[in-house]
Amino acid sequence: MTYCTKVPLFAWIVCLLAIDLAAGEDAPQGVAGVKGAVIRPGKDKAQLEGCHVSKPGDYEAAIGDLIELEYSYPVVPAAIPKKVDYKVTLIGAVAPSPLGVRKVLTPQLLGAHTLVFFFEAKKAGEDTVTLEIDGKGYPYKFKVIDKGK
Repeated sequence: MTYCTKVPLFAWIVCLLAIDLAAGEDAPQGVAGVKGAVIRPGKDKAQLEGCHVSKPGDYEAAIGDLIELEYSYPVVPAAIPKKVDYKVTLIGAVAPSPLGVRKVLTPQLLGAHTLVFFFEAKKAGEDTVTLEIDGKGYPYKFKVIDKGK
């Protein structure tokens, strides 16, 4: 009996998925109609207690990718933001999406709201996007690559 026959099928599936994810952030190969990726960083605690924000840091995107940055807050007066905004360094690698800033509606979820800020990776280069929530900044540095080269 070889090692391969002793390993459960689930372990092989997990292994293959890990290899596929490690190979890159591309759309699944062979899936017709997929145009690119959506970069959605994991969440981190925001500066205001009880709130969460997409984890600030360094990220990579490809030209044409959509970038989603989120801010979630409980529906209590002290946590509801009075003003949200963003800044993008004017390099041009990342630009605001026509989708803008939107509120996510989840009918079954009561007591919390999420705002999503949409951006697009436009050209190769580096840009920094900073979300500003009631004057507090959350920076995201994006390196945009041209996968066609």
